[in-house]
Order: sequence, then structure tokens, then C-alpha cells
Amino acid sequence: MIKEPLIEFVDVTKSFDGRTVLDRVNFKIFEGEVSTLIGLSGSGKSVTLKHIVGLLKPDWGQILYRGKPIDRMSNKEWNATLARISYMFQNNALFDSMTVFDNIALALRRTTSLTRKEIAEKVMARIEQTELTDVAHKYPAEISGGMQKRTALARALVTDPQIVLFNKHFGLVGAFSTRQTIDEFASLLPFSNREEAEHIMNDFTRDLQEHGLESLSALIRKATSSEECFEFTILGGLARGQPQVELDSIIEFARFDLRPIARFSCERGGNSK
Repeated sequence: MIKEPLIEFVDVTKSFDGRTVLDRVNFKIFEGEVSTLIGLSGSGKSVTLKHIVGLLKPDWGQILYRGKPIDRMSNKEWNATLARISYMFQNNALFDSMTVFDNIALALRRTTSLTRKEIAEKVMARIEQTELTDVAHKYPAEISGGMQKRTALARALVTDPQIVLFNKHFGLVGAFSTRQTIDEFASLLPFSNREEAEHIMNDFTRDLQEHGLESLSALIRKATSSEECFEFTILGGLARGQPQVELDSIIEFARFDLRPIARFSCERGGNSK
């Protein structure tokens, strides 16, 4: 049985002032998967996300939600679809006149019939999860940039949406990558458990094997002579801990967990998986 995409772009095209930003874009996003849009600044990542939530409409092509074009949905159907989607803005988009608690509670107050007690419980659960308990009743201007980003994250998750769109999500959730040695990088995911991290690793591995090695092979063939040949293996490992106090230990434990996730060998005509 063929799995139906949750979201699908079909030949989506969008231009601004004569400049084409999206040119016949096609992709599918399936339920339960983590998908990432990667590209240079100004290449259309934010424009793509805004099309998904209806902030922009394509000049050409269609966007489908569970197989149905969104431009053919009734207002009731579209509102029901939007209720399942949460969007985290690139600049956080917090209300300066509201406290951290009130910013996070806003969507629940506006779109649900939950009691004040139920709203408070859900909001505090997200506040604790994103380590904002000490600043819950402060205003955005009174907290750090990282705390503002975590507030925006908590607001995006508090409604328990089916789909969450993160605009530049690694920077927004406080995750970051750093080069440890000449051939080693470490990525930290402060608000992910091991299961979520394994899911991200598996998605990365699949994309690397299916697409990344092919692109890498083409670059290497272009940069080297036909007589040169070499091979290498890419390793990946996971570890869990408290990054505030155990960062070096976490990285060391991840090294003990290293396993091959992709191989390249020019002797085999390009790459092996």
C-alpha cells in the first residue's frame, strides 16, 4: 500500500518583482518524519514554509494536504487544517507586552475551550520542559535571546500540533554544531531525548546515503584527476547528558558509540552505503 503524503508540493512556483524564488518545486512530507529544508540565504526556505501555512499562495502549481489541494478546501476545512499546524517564526514574534507565560498561553486562550487551570497546567509543562521556570512572569525584553527563542518554541508546542514548522529550527531551539577536530563535528540538541535524536540521526543517514554521497562523488571527481583514488568512512554516534556541566563527557561517550553510517570508495565507481 502506497503511503499518502501529509504535505505535497506539485510544481509550486512563486516570484516576487520578477524574481523567481520557487521554480517548479516538488517534494513530499510524510507523517511521523522529520524533514529539513537546506539552502543558501534567500533561496526560498521561509517562502516555502509560508506557503504551507497559507501566508503565501503559489503563482503556479498546487499544495496538497493529505491528498487534497488546499486551494480547493472550504473555510471550515482549511481552518481545521491550520489548527493542526504550528509555526515558529524566524524572529520569535513574541508580544512585548505579554509575559513569557502569557505568550505561551495565548493560542490556548484564543483557540480552545480549556479552563484557566487546564491552560496553566499545559503552559507550565512546556515552560519546565524548555527550562524557563525562573522567567515565566518576565517580559521578552527582560530575558536573553536564547530564552526568547525557547519561549517561541514552547508556544509552538503548547497546542500539541500535528505539524510543527521551524524557520531555521536548529538556531531557534538552541541546538548547535561545532567542529571538534579536523575531521569531527558535534551537534547538540538540548531539548531532545535519545529517541528523538536517534530519529534525526536515522533521517540524516538515509539522506546522506541516498543523495549526499552522490553529490560528494561528483565534487571529488571534479576536483581530482582520474588517476587519483581514495576511500573514507563517515561515522556517527549518540550520547546523552547535561550539556551545561557534562559537555566534554557527552562528546567522549558519543565517540565510544561511533558506528559507520556511510562509505565512499572510488574503486567501486563512486560510493557504497
